[in-house]
Amino acid sequence: MNKSVQAPSKTGSQRRTRVRGIDRTLQILDCLQNRQSPITTYEVAKDLAAPLSSIYSLVDVLVASRLLERDENGMICLGARLYRYGLAYARVHGPLVASATAAANGASNDIAPVGDECVVMGAAGTPCAEIPSER
Repeated sequence: MNKSVQAPSKTGSQRRTRVRGIDRTLQILDCLQNRQSPITTYEVAKDLAAPLSSIYSLVDVLVASRLLERDENGMICLGARLYRYGLAYARVHGPLVASATAAANGASNDIAPVGDECVVMGAAGTPCAEIPSER
């Protein structure tokens, strides 16, 4: 997934690795997802062994597009736009997963809203799978 492009250095004998912007963006998102807590842009750059200036630039773009959020202390985390993408994914794939889970548990395919979630109810009326609902 993270294909790099080799670019010749000034001397021609040494080579440095260049990473495409989309690959670096995915690395940033993966880093934040793996950490599962807000971190600084500096920590992201350190984790990725990437140039700090490149990471700051990409993070600014990702914050502006709401893929990331930055709090008042400058800490960054995954943003609301990614949540919406997850909901769209769940709308397409969620019912299939819920049906498969219900079938595997010998349950009916009755779906009941419970709070902010939709729950596939089993034959005995017990929840057996959750599907994120839209807000």
